[in-house]
Amino acid sequence: MDKQNKSENIREKAGLLLKSFAARRKEIPRQVRNLATLLLAGISIALLGALAWSYNSSGEQEIENVTYYCMQEAVFDYRVHMVPNDFFEDRVLEPGKAYMTELTDEIIVDFEYHFVGEEEAEISGEYAIFAVLEAHTAEQEYLVWDKEFELLSEESFSKSGSDYSVEEEVAVPFREYLQFTNEVREETGYSPAELNLTVRADITADAETGDGSIQEALSPVMKIPMGGSTFTVGGNLMDERESQIKETVTVAGTDDESNRALYAGGVTAAAIGLVLLRLLTVPAKDKTPPQAKQVERILKKNKERIVVTANGVTTAPPGAITVQSFDELLKLADEIGKPILYPQHGVAGGSEHIFLIFTPEQVYAYSIKEETDASFNQLESHSF
Repeated sequence: MDKQNKSENIREKAGLLLKSFAARRKEIPRQVRNLATLLLAGISIALLGALAWSYNSSGEQEIENVTYYCMQEAVFDYRVHMVPNDFFEDRVLEPGKAYMTELTDEIIVDFEYHFVGEEEAEISGEYAIFAVLEAHTAEQEYLVWDKEFELLSEESFSKSGSDYSVEEEVAVPFREYLQFTNEVREETGYSPAELNLTVRADITADAETGDGSIQEALSPVMKIPMGGSTFTVGGNLMDERESQIKETVTVAGTDDESNRALYAGGVTAAAIGLVLLRLLTVPAKDKTPPQAKQVERILKKNKERIVVTANGVTTAPPGAITVQSFDELLKLADEIGKPILYPQHGVAGGSEHIFLIFTPEQVYAYSIKEETDASFNQLESHSF
């Protein structure tokens, strides 16, 4: 008997302890609790996957190293020379201006090419400079004729080192080209809608290094419209290229152990947080009576059929015919063509929700009573 009494006392104390623990659990909204649960579970799964991957992977990584780097630049600069005239003393005009076509004699073009590498290389290549006259229809839709002139024949270069430069000066005989276009116009009778002069340098360069080779082609371009009384110089006067030689190397991962410790710690923290969340919290009880929820559903579903009034009717009027369901009341409203009235509870509220149909002869009603539901009000959640 003593052993039986002791066993009953232990069970009683355990029950009291469990009730005390359950009473102290914090209520939080169900959606918040579920979202936090999913978040912690997702973090745990993701970190577990990362931890497993770190053990299954070889720990090696492929990375690209730059073994050689160089920069190449081809640039045009220019000066405009005027024909001798009685109007202006300046015979040489600087870049960035507008120039009078009939007073222009020639354009002196300065060409520079620069190669700079981080280490020595075998540098070689060729360059040449050309001028091209082009006659187009309106808006350059069609090319009518073109003519190319060689300003500088092809030159070769070769050098060992980390830097190399080329400097050349060529004269563009602008006045001669203008006279040529006038002769074509007089001979053919065709006056171009658009007449353009293009000056172009073509450079090909090759750099041979112990890690490989680099080939680049550069082409600065100067564009000059010749069809008007004035012209400006435009185009892409600088062509610049950066080049690299890369190699792919495989290296052993140095952070595997620290990453694994980080993943394991994260999994542990997320798992403890998940357990504590389920142990120390419960979903907040929904205190809305089931009858009120039913009224809310009816109002939401039939909002176009129900007229909500503000009077204080909280019970069915004497003599009203009570129907068994809202669907029956809805059928009556359809048959007699009357709206359904819902007297909304006032400040005093009420324990009964009434839906009414008034006719000259009769009143029809459907009521929902808010009964006390002990099991609903006293529900305690012990879910984990």
